[in-house]
Amino acid sequence: LMDHLLFQLHLSTSHAECLRLGMLLIGNVDESGYLKEPLDAMAAVAGVEVSRIEEVLNLVQSFEPTGVGARDLKECLLLQLETRPDPHPLAKELIASHLPALEGRHWEKLAAKLGAPVKEIQAAVEYITTLEPKPGRTFGTEDPRYITPDVYIVKVDDRFVVVLNDDGLPRLRVSPY
Repeated sequence: LMDHLLFQLHLSTSHAECLRLGMLLIGNVDESGYLKEPLDAMAAVAGVEVSRIEEVLNLVQSFEPTGVGARDLKECLLLQLETRPDPHPLAKELIASHLPALEGRHWEKLAAKLGAPVKEIQAAVEYITTLEPKPGRTFGTEDPRYITPDVYIVKVDDRFVVVLNDDGLPRLRVSPY
């Protein structure tokens, strides 16, 4: 993910300060695609105003995968909604103002608050579930591959003994027929 974002950064700008701030921001994006550090802390480290780092963050948030560089789930989903050509009319309001109620699946309460039918709320929720809550997931590292040794060397009394590791080997059976 980091390499992909850095590649896009270098394609989008050649301004030295923008590159420096972009690399700082990208370096603080976790494997899920979220920005880990608060902007004011990063601005202090970089020696710039928060408004300047926000400008560069807007650039990073325009990169693929959509939603990367968000500071929380709400911002991530809203960034994805902005790029969709066919957003559901209730989706933005549900994400922006009623995300905890969505998590609790309180459709009737939401319908009463918004003055919309329950079926419309459910359709908006279905649309929202097509968004990616962890935009960096597609670039995630694979599960670690552990190496299983073929033999173990064990010290028995004063000697070292080589023992075959037969955990991964199939059992040999001889049929009586």
